[in-house]
Amino acid sequence: MSWYTVVWIALAVVGGVTELVALYNKRENDTLSEHFWRIARVGDTRPTALVWVIRAAIALVMIWLAGHLSLGWWTPTRPWPI
Repeated sequence: MSWYTVVWIALAVVGGVTELVALYNKRENDTLSEHFWRIARVGDTRPTALVWVIRAAIALVMIWLAGHLSLGWWTPTRPWPI
């Protein structure tokens, strides 16, 4: 196992523990989801064009991340999906 793997595991553990603490304490605006919702202004009754651009950017990053991590898509060392 390389030290890169150890670093990624450590980051995942720190992130997981942080999220669990945020879920457990029941305070507002401390979970990762709530941070994204605040940035994307979820629940805003009159979102602006900039808000929609931010929402689209978040959605595109999440789509890329899902394909990249789960299937290896969009990776220079892997073939592109058909």
